[in-house]
Amino acid sequence: MPVVIDRVAYYSSGEVAASLNIHRLTLLRWIKEGKIPEVRRDRLGRRLFAEGDIELIKKFAFEVTRPERPASQLPLPLPQRKPKREPGEVSRPLGRRSKRR
Repeated sequence: MPVVIDRVAYYSSGEVAASLNIHRLTLLRWIKEGKIPEVRRDRLGRRLFAEGDIELIKKFAFEVTRPERPASQLPLPLPQRKPKREPGEVSRPLGRRSKRR
């Protein structure tokens, strides 16, 4: 439920996150990292988001950007696949395990 101050409705971080279908901690991380601007706080230190703030967050949250280069050109090592075993081959010898002391 919004809080009305000077005829302006303000929403809590939980309400904003729920309305945008993102986690509340994601919203707070974006503020901490400077990806979205800091918002007004009440006397208890809780963040208060106005409609304009929510529109900026919505624009940022649903912004689609193209990667600079495709994933196939990234300098990351590709995972190596293990060779498949032949039928009847086992990964370890059958029998008793060695005793550890």
